[in-house]
Amino acid sequence: PLGYLSIAAHGHADALSLTLCVDGEPVLVDPGTWLYGSGGVWRDWFRSTPAHNTLNIEGKSQSIIAGTFNWSHKAVAALVESEPGTHW
Repeated sequence: PLGYLSIAAHGHADALSLTLCVDGEPVLVDPGTWLYGSGGVWRDWFRSTPAHNTLNIEGKSQSIIAGTFNWSHKAVAALVESEPGTHW
């Protein structure tokens, strides 16, 4: 899910994002958030898809920010198919 409750208050547009450590060292990390009180452009960027390690199409966000704690469009991700393997 995008975030908490119906407004997805603390959500980020990071569907399908991943983090990765190699030998205990972070390689791909989640960017976290910006300052709540003085958010503006930077806070919106840290919540956007381009700020995360995930699929990005034409530099656009998967979900559309509509204020400090709201979204006007929320991406929905679902598993369509899976395959067992020896390495995952």
